[in-house]
Amino acid sequence: MDKRKKFQNKLKKMSIEKLEKESKKRTEEYNKELLGKSKPYEELIIPVSGIVKEVKGYNYATSHTPISEMIIGGKFPVYKTGYQNKLEIIIESDSQVEKLSFNGACPIEKGDSIRAYIFAGEKKELKKSFSLYHPDSYPNKEKEVLIPREPSEEETAIYIEKIKNGKVVRTEYSVNYIPSLNNL
Repeated sequence: MDKRKKFQNKLKKMSIEKLEKESKKRTEEYNKELLGKSKPYEELIIPVSGIVKEVKGYNYATSHTPISEMIIGGKFPVYKTGYQNKLEIIIESDSQVEKLSFNGACPIEKGDSIRAYIFAGEKKELKKSFSLYHPDSYPNKEKEVLIPREPSEEETAIYIEKIKNGKVVRTEYSVNYIPSLNNL
């Protein structure tokens, strides 16, 4: 008997209630494991120390057109909103991180010693249980948790500390990152 027929026979023997119960059990086990691994955002920010080998800075002009002012088939206004700075930093470090992106400006140059803080986590969605009769009856619908991950060769720095003689001489925060009192 091939796999498909075995599966069909198994399905015939199972009731909807039994399928729902098994689905709920598997979902609860998966969610329990994920919740056990999950951590708050602040605990997933890790330092990467290294020596700067190369820095490239880029500046981008930004603009905006409100939807309310768009004209179909015509010319619509574009408002210049400023500039965005971005750095690409090549570092030599003990970790596997070799390249950092930084959204903002930071006065670092080749040879500087830095400590960059990166987010070493990823979002995972908690699963929902299957229910034919009550699709909204189980908890944890569409909830995300943050779990740790290994840093990759390329990361985005949240903030960078410039270090001289073993002391932090400057801290630069990326665009849209507002440090909490715990991070200072």
